[in-house]
Amino acid sequence: MEKIYTKKDQMFSFREIKGKEVFTQNGESKVGIVEDVMIDPHLLEVAAIVTDQSTAVVRNMQMIPSVEVESWGKDTISVTGTEVIKSGSELPDCEQWMCVSGQLLGQGVVNMSGKLLGNLDDVFFDKQGRLTGYKINIPGGSQEDMTEELTKNGGFIPVAATHSIGTKRTTINRSKL
Repeated sequence: MEKIYTKKDQMFSFREIKGKEVFTQNGESKVGIVEDVMIDPHLLEVAAIVTDQSTAVVRNMQMIPSVEVESWGKDTISVTGTEVIKSGSELPDCEQWMCVSGQLLGQGVVNMSGKLLGNLDDVFFDKQGRLTGYKINIPGGSQEDMTEELTKNGGFIPVAATHSIGTKRTTINRSKL
């Protein structure tokens, strides 16, 4: 996978952490596998990690609020303890959150005029779990609509350029690239 980090080793992508193990801080208990990440579209930050704690017989998806994550790493993620695992009903704001794999990846990214710039391919976080930006796939023929900085960065859009994230598209303000 091509890495597009603007500050080497300061960011990692959703695609890099999906499937990684989640352990308690002391490393004694495995609490799940990262299945997805929930984004708060109003705050533009990671709200929770969705973990898969399924067995061969029972499918069990749970969430860990991002405030309970002690460290975000490319190999593992550690959390404060096993008691931080919650169901969606225990997290009242979760209905407003958006899941990266189910709602964001693949959606259109447009400028403020509604012109399609590409499709969202990945979401990036820093080592504190804060949203830092996105990578878009730039369709052929759209290069003339892109700013020099966006094409130079291989389709990386810093989170500061976000105008809004919706269920159908993400809108960016090109003047903030």
